[in-house]
Amino acid sequence: MSVICFDYDGVIADTFTLEETYYLDIYKKHGIYLFETGEDLRNACRGNFYEFCDEHGLDHGTLDRIFKEYNAFLAENHIEVPLFDGICDVLRTMMARHTVYVVSLNDADVIRERLAREGITDFEEIIGWQQATSKLETLRHLKARYGEDVYFISDSIGDMREAVEAEFPHILAVSYGWGEGDDLVANGAHVLFDTVSELSDYLDKI
Repeated sequence: MSVICFDYDGVIADTFTLEETYYLDIYKKHGIYLFETGEDLRNACRGNFYEFCDEHGLDHGTLDRIFKEYNAFLAENHIEVPLFDGICDVLRTMMARHTVYVVSLNDADVIRERLAREGITDFEEIIGWQQATSKLETLRHLKARYGEDVYFISDSIGDMREAVEAEFPHILAVSYGWGEGDDLVANGAHVLFDTVSELSDYLDKI
């Protein structure tokens, strides 16, 4: 049995288009113009999003309030966060065979509630930003706990860098989310997948 650690945004959930459409407007509503376009958000996520915000004077309390307002807006308007086609089947298959974590800078409760609506609940743990605003220590902890048979899947350049620093044994990247394939490989991905189907085929062999 292996340990499979999934990022959420850009691996499980197709959040980029949603955030580009609705999330940016909330910043503008509060007079914050750090993120005016989807590409601004994408660039902030090239590294660690929270470190980027720290460097630009945007504190975690403000980020938390904006994110809660964003999620409340989605709920009030019955806007569901879309999941990538086929990813729920991947999660169910992996949970039946392996120990599965979600390691994300999103809100753990938001992730848990969204996936529960798909009947997906058998995680070992969902680790969100409230537990750790950097994935580095989380990945180090998981490696120390489980050894070499651990896999981390993300679409973020920052996550690739942190996984490399954590000396994570298996670093998998997907290019269908927020990141660009060449950048992900250049920053430490051991294997790159362009589609959920390719990722599924690889994980089926673990």
